[in-house]
Amino acid sequence: MYDVLKWIVAIVLPALGTAYYGLAMLWHWPFVTEVSGTILLITALLGTVLGVSSAGYKKTDGDGTMTINSADPYSGVATFAFNSDPTLKNGRHVQLKVVDESSQ
Repeated sequence: MYDVLKWIVAIVLPALGTAYYGLAMLWHWPFVTEVSGTILLITALLGTVLGVSSAGYKKTDGDGTMTINSADPYSGVATFAFNSDPTLKNGRHVQLKVVDESSQ
């Protein structure tokens, strides 16, 4: 859901606002400033909300933890623990908090 909203805010709404502005100037459509300004204001609002939401999510542990042992960096062993039963789909991103077991 986040990725879809981010795509809408970063690509669709700015393109829509710009397209309306350009076409309205060429074809003398009404309310050029009002329509394009409204679209761009909504874009700014949604971008801010998504940014705050993303920052809050990054402060959490995410989807789980990856535990490593930095005392033995050549062991090549890491363990993963998920906060819930993840449904890993093709292309889904998983955010893990890295925990160093040698410092515990």
